[in-house]
Amino acid sequence: IASRAELSEAVADALADRGNSDTILKLIGNEGARLSELGFAKVINRAGSDRAIATAVSSRKDLPDELQPFLKLALE
Repeated sequence: IASRAELSEAVADALADRGNSDTILKLIGNEGARLSELGFAKVINRAGSDRAIATAVSSRKDLPDELQPFLKLALE
């Protein structure tokens, strides 16, 4: 599901909430996946314990500016 050409916020957020690390990485790498701010927050929370997720989410162009400081903490 995470690799579909387009994903709505509802589906992407559900995957961010319930997916394993591989699913999250596919989701973040999918430019057609639209995450809400809450979905990004869930992914950033997971990034604190998974460096690969932290690196992947840092490359998303649609990452809300207000979540950047939390991502930086996850990357430290």
